[in-house]
Amino acid sequence: MQYASPNLIGEFRTFGPAGPAYQVLGASKPLSKDDNWFKVQVLNSGELVDLPARQIIQDPKAA
Repeated sequence: MQYASPNLIGEFRTFGPAGPAYQVLGASKPLSKDDNWFKVQVLNSGELVDLPARQIIQDPKAA
């Protein structure tokens, strides 16, 4: 099943309700045929991570 991705670029979200915040930087190389993937940057560490859109959509927006 292909997940639709709203315009997530630039959004700030957290990993779950109490996790660290991250910013969605842009689309990344597809790692799965079933989902769109995005490059995100974890704000407290600067780490760059690839996340599927379905996870980003489920994570809460950062306050």
